[in-house]
Amino acid sequence: MFDRHGYEKGSVVLNMFQDLVGTDRFDEILNKFLDTYAYSNVTTDHFFEMAAQVTGEDYGWFFDQWLLSPGHPILDVTYEWHAETGKLALSIIQTQDTSAGVPIFRLPIKVGITTTTGKKIESAWLTKQSQTFEFDVAEHPLMFRFDEGDILLKEWSLDKPVPELLYQLKHDNVVGRLWAIGELRSHVDDLTVRATLEDVTERDTAEAVRNAALDALSPEG
Repeated sequence: MFDRHGYEKGSVVLNMFQDLVGTDRFDEILNKFLDTYAYSNVTTDHFFEMAAQVTGEDYGWFFDQWLLSPGHPILDVTYEWHAETGKLALSIIQTQDTSAGVPIFRLPIKVGITTTTGKKIESAWLTKQSQTFEFDVAEHPLMFRFDEGDILLKEWSLDKPVPELLYQLKHDNVVGRLWAIGELRSHVDDLTVRATLEDVTERDTAEAVRNAALDALSPEG
């Protein structure tokens, strides 16, 4: 599938749609779509119609923003934990330029919050240009993970303190560890950061992460 500007992003959009409706329902839509149009010329409209038929819900808003409109969301993300209330406040601002038809996106947001008691995943819906959400978190998080599962097609920025980046580098998945290295590049003069990156170049299980850490430590990095 292609949007009207010709950028191929269908597989990413389908992954997001699968996450939105659930794997079982998505498989039902896809199987019925393939059975119905096995020997036919089809367009994305046929898939939209099948999704509505199977689910009984109108997902036109989803396909409009992702496939029929230009651009993608650019998100400025901040969070703050409040000890006095035991709440974590998450603020998101959509900063994409909407003057050329790029929409304000409607996005399902998932965040992973890790504390000493374990990890939990919270969900919210972003429907405006700027919104703040609150989640119950009894203690200061060890790691806050935006877009848990790395589902959304997006650009985003999130400033984290160095101790959390170091924790993320040791405990997150490959995508998260790579992101943490990118954020730590500006802190390589910190002896703890440098020592951690050096350890990662030798011990991390993923070659991409080891190479990224080595690149961050290089003078040109």
